Amino acid sequence: VEFSVRRTAGKTTGALSYTLSRSERIFPDGSINNGEWFPFQYDRRHSVTASFTHRFNKNIDLGALWVFNSGNCITVPENMTEVIYPDPSSPDGFSHLLFFHITSRNNYRLPPSHRLDLSVNFRKQKKNGERIWTVGIYNLYNAKNPNFVIVDWDITESGKSFDYSTNLYLCTFLTALPFFSYTFNF
Repeated sequence: VEFSVRRTAGKTTGALSYTLSRSERIFPDGSINNGEWFPFQYDRRHSVTASFTHRFNKNIDLGALWVFNSGNCITVPENMTEVIYPDPSSPDGFSHLLFFHITSRNNYRLPPSHRLDLSVNFRKQKKNGERIWTVGIYNLYNAKNPNFVIVDWDITESGKSFDYSTNLYLCTFLTALPFFSYTFNF
């Protein structure tokens, strides 16, 4: 379901849109997720986009874009089993195999992401076309949106066995980023 409103007249124009969606997959042959429905990688329930432009005069205009999206789904192992067997070729005499337990595909949803982009255009009409210098910043308020996840394990010894617990570290590498561009329309 999508809703959208736009204002196209006057010095200040803009748009606001909202999308509610669901994207799921099933493999009836049981090859993935035991034949059960699961959220697809790009399943984002909510998506909101708001944009506006204000033209101060024929040479200068300001633009802003705000975006909000529900988090993507990823598959995260919930537990781990270690199998140890004798191996004379290894330094300690044993080989270690790790088996990860996953109850269902795409079982974890990342936190929502959002950002505000701001830009200013400086226009000038030339003899053979229009020159535009643009200066702006992506992610103005430096939102720490997760770009990827690192899965780590805590291992605790309990008697003769070990307990493994999953830790997720959300990593961000796209923070506030200034930009500029030059365009010539002819």
